[in-house]
Amino acid sequence: MADYSEYVGQALLIGVQIYEDGHFSPLSADLDVRDMATVLRDSPYKPEILGSKDTSTETIKERLQKFLSPKSGGSAPGLIYFSGHGYQEIPENS
Repeated sequence: MADYSEYVGQALLIGVQIYEDGHFSPLSADLDVRDMATVLRDSPYKPEILGSKDTSTETIKERLQKFLSPKSGGSAPGLIYFSGHGYQEIPENS
């Protein structure tokens, strides 16, 4: 395995396990993001985990805005991983 003495990129790992809307069944998203963090341990990415306690819509939006904002001193590669249900909203006019 490669030896990364310094991280060259950030990773935002988001796991939405429980939904306020009763239409979605619970998932193992917390386990998914922990597993991804384990995989990234031997990579140049420094992971930040947003687990089920941190995944309100507002918190996710804030963390994504912070993650995607330009950083001082140049740019670095970034990785966003999401584990959760998907949903597509189709406009009525379609």
